[in-house]
Amino acid sequence: ALAAGRAVTPAVLGLAASQGITTLSVHRPPTVALLVTGDEVVAPDTPTLAPGQLRDVHTPFLRAATADGDLRLPLRVLPAVADAPGALRAAIADGGRDDVLLLTGGVSRGAHDHVPDTVVACGARIVLHRISLQPGRPLLVARHAGGWIVGMPGNPASVMVTYRCFVRPLLRRLMGFADGFGHGARPAALAEDASPLPPPGPRTRMLPAQIVGSMADEATVRVRPLRPRGSHDIVAWAQADALLWCPSADDAAAGRTGLRALVDSTQIPPS
Repeated sequence: ALAAGRAVTPAVLGLAASQGITTLSVHRPPTVALLVTGDEVVAPDTPTLAPGQLRDVHTPFLRAATADGDLRLPLRVLPAVADAPGALRAAIADGGRDDVLLLTGGVSRGAHDHVPDTVVACGARIVLHRISLQPGRPLLVARHAGGWIVGMPGNPASVMVTYRCFVRPLLRRLMGFADGFGHGARPAALAEDASPLPPPGPRTRMLPAQIVGSMADEATVRVRPLRPRGSHDIVAWAQADALLWCPSADDAAAGRTGLRALVDSTQIPPS
């Protein structure tokens, strides 16, 4: 009566009851932990920042994102850890007890970016590291016997983009849903009053954008791209309700020039 992968809704429970079925086999929700790295990151309620310090924006964002929509997953937040291999290894071992461990920071190529080597030292196998995406290039994904480790770059925009494009699909797959990179993307076009986009660059680019008009009867999503001043520009990303997927120069050379938009159902504005 029902294919595997369907969400258990009230109607599904009614259908099961009509067939005398009182127990359903479902996917166990994955457990998720978060480890924020870097001793420069301090609590959001810190009243005054010392030179070089940053307030933690990742924990509030990821706590809300993993609890949002059809996920509704609690997030186990580990104590933040400094960029020191010993402390980092102990924290990763702790987070590895969960099905998915999310890390922020420490995945680039700087002198204090110890996450890739430490993940391997903890027994995980790196599946990918560094991708052709802006923002989010240093993304790291690793696999171990007990689950997954996803290391996101430390700047806010990279965390928001890599969460939407990689982490959320991974969590949904672990819950039994069909998902993947770009799943659900819709054809997009610029709003009439939108400024022209910059020419394609070497990497696929994700831009924050606002949806213009109603999406209910439109095959193509009309968007107005926002212009972030960099991966630190939280204001632009907070004003967005879609990600505009812009092709790279290689895509353009191959004739793949179409824009697409990633929109979560919880972000669709009312018509």
